[in-house]
Amino acid sequence: MAKKEKKAKAEKSVETEVEEEAVAQAEAMPEEAGSEEAAAEGASETDELKAKCEELTEKCAELTDRLMRNQAESENYKKRMLREKNDAVAFANTAIVEDLLPVLDSFGPAIQAASDSEAVQKGIEMVRDVLLSVLKKWGLEEIKAEGEEFDPELHEACLMVTDPEVEVETVRAELQPGYKLHGRVVRHAKVQVAKPE
Repeated sequence: MAKKEKKAKAEKSVETEVEEEAVAQAEAMPEEAGSEEAAAEGASETDELKAKCEELTEKCAELTDRLMRNQAESENYKKRMLREKNDAVAFANTAIVEDLLPVLDSFGPAIQAASDSEAVQKGIEMVRDVLLSVLKKWGLEEIKAEGEEFDPELHEACLMVTDPEVEVETVRAELQPGYKLHGRVVRHAKVQVAKPE
């Protein structure tokens, strides 16, 4: 709103200057009663001044518009740079997280292999839970798959079976868990999909 007021004040000041100049010139002209030449000359000078005033007003409006566009472009650039910086910081750990996912996956078979020793099984589960909680603190989240509607952006179909009981393609079983980092998919969940006949 302040920009529009400044623009209006600038335009008024230009118009005021031109009008004052025209009045001053008209007063300075020698008075010639009944002189048609003087009247015609005064009218042509007034027309010239009005044309100049309009030209300056248009130029002022053009420069004001250009200034406002440059300011908006500058603001958009700052916002884009800030967003890109935040993304770079948030996803800087992506490679490390991707390298740790197979380690996280190997806890499942280790827990099953240690089923005869409850203490070993508990220890492996505790280590897995600690690793998972650290990764979650850094923005990792598991993709829900089993029983969900199949979503190719989140799930990778490894097996397809037909099932007359389902109305839409549905994940029947999760073969390997999928993960997101700060909302971006790091690894798709590998799943078995039940599709309608």
